[in-house]
Amino acid sequence: MQLVEDIWDSIAADADADSLPVSDEEKAMLDERLADLEANPGDGAPWPEVRARIIQRLKQVPAFIVRPFAEADVPEAFAWYEEQAQGLGHEFLRALDVCYAMIERWPNRTPSSIGVSAGPCCGASHIWSTIGQGRP
Repeated sequence: MQLVEDIWDSIAADADADSLPVSDEEKAMLDERLADLEANPGDGAPWPEVRARIIQRLKQVPAFIVRPFAEADVPEAFAWYEEQAQGLGHEFLRALDVCYAMIERWPNRTPSSIGVSAGPCCGASHIWSTIGQGRP
């Protein structure tokens, strides 16, 4: 961190009005933004929110979608797990939450590529493989 601060300080020390030319177009943009800041001081958002919106826009993979036939399988699977042991159906739903979160986070990966070879995502592996086909 100190290195970054030292580099920044050296840049700032070397900088003067002539060493960092600003074009007329850049000056106009800065004037426009300053006027907007003065007119709308409350506008804006915290960086984490802005970053999340930018990342979402940059994603090239469409949002994860659960198809109707997959949704229709869940109540039947839930009931089967509950028949095996009370509360196991809810554990199954939590496992699906984990699987789908992993798919959303790593849409271009297969379960084994992120270290998931068995466990809660086994049932979702065929879905994961299907949405990942044709992607690196």
